Amino acid sequence: MVLRVLLLDQQTVYRWGLKAHLSRLEDCEVRGTSSVDEAIGLAATLQPQVAVIDAYVPDLWQTVSTLLNVSPATRLLALATTPTPNFVVQALQAGVCSIMLKNDPPHALIEAVSETAAGRSRLSPALTPFVVEGIHQLGRSTFAVLSRREREVATLLLAGKTNDEIAASLVISKRTVETHLLHIYRKLGVHDRAGAILLAAREGWIHPWSVPAAGAC
Repeated sequence: MVLRVLLLDQQTVYRWGLKAHLSRLEDCEVRGTSSVDEAIGLAATLQPQVAVIDAYVPDLWQTVSTLLNVSPATRLLALATTPTPNFVVQALQAGVCSIMLKNDPPHALIEAVSETAAGRSRLSPALTPFVVEGIHQLGRSTFAVLSRREREVATLLLAGKTNDEIAASLVISKRTVETHLLHIYRKLGVHDRAGAILLAAREGWIHPWSVPAAGAC
């Protein structure tokens, strides 16, 4: 099956470069544009599996909404340079599935597009440190399906801890952590760590931390 990718980016050189990298994917058709109106028209016609959107496009959230209206099955990947915490939360709540940085390595961007197309979520490593707000809300959220130990693991995961750090904090083995994570992902209906973070962000009780705050998204 041909992977159809729509690329909306106002930086011509970057757009051409990313398009060249994505063209390396097998059976991948990439259509790029710098125009929001043209991108919406292409989305309506092509019904791409993935739309990669520059975070600097005018009226970003309206553009996201319109793209999803004309092509509901399209999964969105946002590209940012210096995202603020508020931008990350707004993007997730607006329906963006993955967020990467423009200076991420080309192979990481290609993998992100592939994973997004496959129904998974991808966050740039620079965006994974999260601080949990209102942990007491766990009992009233989707995360209520987790056991007490699973909630402890999930809390540390959402705080940006690695598997080794989670094991050390809870005085358990790394393999036990990995087993808990598999159970957590299955119960929450997500595929991976990024999916759990996205779910928690959409429920509104975590926000990104240690993300560069200078500049616009």
